[in-house]
Amino acid sequence: DTPVTSREIDMIAQRILRLLGAPFEIEGVSIEIGASIGTASVGSGDDDTCVIDELIAQADRALYEAKAWGGGTVV
Repeated sequence: DTPVTSREIDMIAQRILRLLGAPFEIEGVSIEIGASIGTASVGSGDDDTCVIDELIAQADRALYEAKAWGGGTVV
């Protein structure tokens, strides 16, 4: 498997934001939503639990940073 680059991750996240930002209708009411996306990556290690814990912690920090920048942000 070829690793996914940071640029590819950013492009996917931007596409998700565009799709989420498209207005839609429910029972005649126009709805628009927004989101912020925090991304993270870690290298592999001997202890998978440690890697997963670090990945979750990095993603959590990135999400809070994206929220601080405002809606529609990818960090």
